[in-house]
Amino acid sequence: MVLYITFHKKLHKHLNPIKNAIVEIQTIFRQNDISIHHDITETRGSPLRPTEYGLTLISASGLKKIMVDNKEKFLQELDEILKRNSPITSYDVQEKAREFIIGYKDDKLMNPVKLYAFKEGISVESILRPAGLILRDEYLEKHPKIRR
Repeated sequence: MVLYITFHKKLHKHLNPIKNAIVEIQTIFRQNDISIHHDITETRGSPLRPTEYGLTLISASGLKKIMVDNKEKFLQELDEILKRNSPITSYDVQEKAREFIIGYKDDKLMNPVKLYAFKEGISVESILRPAGLILRDEYLEKHPKIRR
């Protein structure tokens, strides 16, 4: 157990700069319109899911609390957006939910998230995108007739 704790702490200390470098490289690629298929905040698969790291960012940034406090408002606004393009699929819900959350980037509601992103040296979108997947799941839970 002592070996595990010691090794884990040392390993974590050395992996953190690597993790930050990966995020920075991804940000540079995205800013130059280069598609990246592996994101450390979302898992690949069907459906996409936030990774443990993505969930950590959502929580640590305060976004989780913002989403809980504004859940009904967000779901209602997302519903209005989705109804413009009826009929909708679960993929539509996923993509519109991510666009929706990212669209809140400049709202004062997201200031704590932006401050966290600034302090951590990461893009705010890397926090907002996986949060859109959580919103997708909440929306689909309320609308079980949408084909998955």
